[in-house]
Amino acid sequence: METIAPHLDTGLVARAVAWLHSDVRVARLALGAVGLHVVDDNYLQPNPGASAADHLVSGLVPLGLLVAAGLFYGRLRAGARATIALLAGVFGVVGGIEAVHYARAVGPSGDDYTGLLSLLSGLVLIGSAPITPLMMFETMPTPRPSMKIAKNRTQKPALFVVTATAVASAAIDLTPFFGLGV
Repeated sequence: METIAPHLDTGLVARAVAWLHSDVRVARLALGAVGLHVVDDNYLQPNPGASAADHLVSGLVPLGLLVAAGLFYGRLRAGARATIALLAGVFGVVGGIEAVHYARAVGPSGDDYTGLLSLLSGLVLIGSAPITPLMMFETMPTPRPSMKIAKNRTQKPALFVVTATAVASAAIDLTPFFGLGV
């Protein structure tokens, strides 16, 4: 039997996939990607005519909040994790919208690459926000069988409503940037 990618170590791939099975690790990775765009946009590649010193507050405050969120994310309860993921996800999407605009207009360059990564990471965080409490709710012991039935009946509809609302609001907000106009 011929292997498709003989140079790829399957043990390395298996370890990477196993590492990503934790919602805390995925969230921290996405928070780090959003933070990378903040650093890139404000300090490494500031706008022409502006220096890195001009962006001290507008760069350090969001970066400090993202670092704090990443450090304490694993210690927080499900609702706080979901709130952080949702807020940081919106922040990542908003930070990446400019990159989409300039990448479509003149092609990606400079901080557009980290902006696109921030947009993708923001979408991952927004998508994980409604799932995180449900994952933690599944691992909780149920004291009575009637609670298990109620828990199973409410999970899927609640997940659908929250996710559909987030996707619909993001689609409505982003349509002007994709030239669809509303």
